[in-house]
Amino acid sequence: MGNQRSTNTVQRRWQRSTRIMGNTQTISSLAEINPEHEEPSDRKHSTEELAEINQGQGEQSDNKHSTEELTKKAPEINQEYGERKQNESKKGLEKLIKCNDIKTNEKGADSDYTTSDEIPLARLTKNKRKFSGTVLLEASEYSTSDDIPIANLITPKNSSTMKKRKSSKGNKAINPTSDSSDDDESGSQEDLMYDSDEDFQVLADLDFSDIESGEDADDDDEDKESHTTTGDPTLTWTHKLQKVTKKTFTGPKPGVAIPLSSNAKELDYFYEIFPEQIFETMVKSTNAYVPIYAAAKRKQIQSQTWRDTFYKDVSIEDMKAFIGIRMIMALDPKPCLDDYWSTHPAFNNQLVSKSMSRKRFKSIQRYFHVNDPNKDPSRLADKTLAKESTKKYPLYKVSPLMERVRKNSIRKYNLHQEVSVDEAMIKCHGQHWTIVGAPNKPAKRGFKVFVAADAVTGFMWNFQVYFRRQKEIGLTQRVVENLTEDIADRNHIIFVDKFYTSVPLALSLLEKSTFLCGSFNTGRKHWPVELKVDKRKKKKDDKLRTLKRGESMARQTTDGKFVATVWQDSRTVYNLSTCHNAITNARRDKVERKHLNTSGRWEKSEFPCPEAIVEFNKYIGGVDRHDHLRSSYSLQRASVRWWTYFVWFSVDMALINAFLMYKDNHKRATHKKFQLKVSIKIPLSSSH
Repeated sequence: MGNQRSTNTVQRRWQRSTRIMGNTQTISSLAEINPEHEEPSDRKHSTEELAEINQGQGEQSDNKHSTEELTKKAPEINQEYGERKQNESKKGLEKLIKCNDIKTNEKGADSDYTTSDEIPLARLTKNKRKFSGTVLLEASEYSTSDDIPIANLITPKNSSTMKKRKSSKGNKAINPTSDSSDDDESGSQEDLMYDSDEDFQVLADLDFSDIESGEDADDDDEDKESHTTTGDPTLTWTHKLQKVTKKTFTGPKPGVAIPLSSNAKELDYFYEIFPEQIFETMVKSTNAYVPIYAAAKRKQIQSQTWRDTFYKDVSIEDMKAFIGIRMIMALDPKPCLDDYWSTHPAFNNQLVSKSMSRKRFKSIQRYFHVNDPNKDPSRLADKTLAKESTKKYPLYKVSPLMERVRKNSIRKYNLHQEVSVDEAMIKCHGQHWTIVGAPNKPAKRGFKVFVAADAVTGFMWNFQVYFRRQKEIGLTQRVVENLTEDIADRNHIIFVDKFYTSVPLALSLLEKSTFLCGSFNTGRKHWPVELKVDKRKKKKDDKLRTLKRGESMARQTTDGKFVATVWQDSRTVYNLSTCHNAITNARRDKVERKHLNTSGRWEKSEFPCPEAIVEFNKYIGGVDRHDHLRSSYSLQRASVRWWTYFVWFSVDMALINAFLMYKDNHKRATHKKFQLKVSIKIPLSSSH
């Protein structure tokens, strides 16, 4: 059996050498082409073995050698081949030592790396092939030892990216200096290893990013749990809960900042938010756009005599009538604009048709502008400068209207202690670089606006338009801080969802005497490890996954500033708060939920719920409440001009905020009646 195995080894070596050279060379010619082959083993092949080798190669070579020639050449080939492989292993290790400035110690001494004689050649190859004799380095992969990647010459100890070599009696790495395949396993185990990160130092130009030390692998889970980096706040969580007292609200009385007289009508409240002076700006901008449009039209049709015969300058009364008609159209939506002027009584709207003719309305709509078109940065002659200016001032066309409505909303209304921050969507299915998708919103596609609203009434107090630029680090924190900077030092409570909630944001708000309460994404930093689901455990051994409906767990920081809560509803709810108690009051803190009873019928029951989650569910919907009112009777209509969506968004916002202010003094008022009266009282008569 041993002779047969040796014969097969030599035969395979001959076949590979012939395949590498690309032709069918004889043994004598192979020695001439590659004279460095040596056989480190002292064992010589028998005459029968050499004869079998020659017979096996007969199909590949036309030259037949006698037994005497094979007997003479075989020892030389074996010796040259073995020396070449041994030299290559030494060169590879010397290159590694040189790159890493590591000095090898004598064999047997305490060292991080052993000598080259102890390195299994199977670790020096890309495709590791093990034989009962010397290991062959495939020339098809690497022609010389210089081509061997440095990363393949080392094996980290306890590495998570490199698998340990398992030794067995029939499958193990062979020492190139061994005489037989039955050597001990000392050379097949971890011959190259290191015990610490300091022992594994490489040059900066070598990429070892996919190799980590044993200490790094052991600390990986700890890093994921703490999520702390340089400059991040360090929180210490404990199961010992402290009582948290909610600070008293020190802001002004919530509601209308400057109360109007008792005789104030709906239109008076509307002009509090939507200033009447803006109509004058609209008239000037619309009239200024007429010659610009005419010049573009003449150039398009190549006619110097074209002019709009139906147009005449717009007056303030015309502009008020135009806005009023848009309000009526929102209350009475029709699929076609011409239906409002239809002669059929089923489609005709008397308020619209008697206020303005169809041609006049469409003429104003064609030239409608809010800002001076002559100063529009998108109309600059230099296209490169125009593109840069447009990105710098993307809302130039609507900035006068939006800024006045936003500032009036801040100045004319005082928020309650509870404030909600969330996104609002302006529905638009067109094509523009600022349009984003929001699959979880009622409007799945459109313009995104960050909003700070009163969590009690839904009053839109402040907003910022989102423009999709390059990815910004800390976007959510900056948005919340900017929207709430005018209400600092009043002990307001900001309610946000998990898109915004973070420990750095909470600390930033605490410095301004403002508190935070929001759902939390456990994948973010600083969340307590005890309140994370451990998927490595079985479900019955994990406390979070065994919580029943109404049960909760809480952790609090040692300084008492942060409270992390997990509550089991139909799903698991995670919450972070800086102003609520971690201890649940079973008598007071309850929620009502529907569930199936034992008989299979739905019934309502009360379940205990932490205070932070009770208030979060109550106040998080401030922005959604405003969106619901805005979507009921919106002035939006499909348009090819993207900026008009922001114009009608501002008018909608002004109408709803004015209605909420009006409702403080008129409890039975409704949104529909309020908008109808505003549209009627705006002067609808105009010269035709």
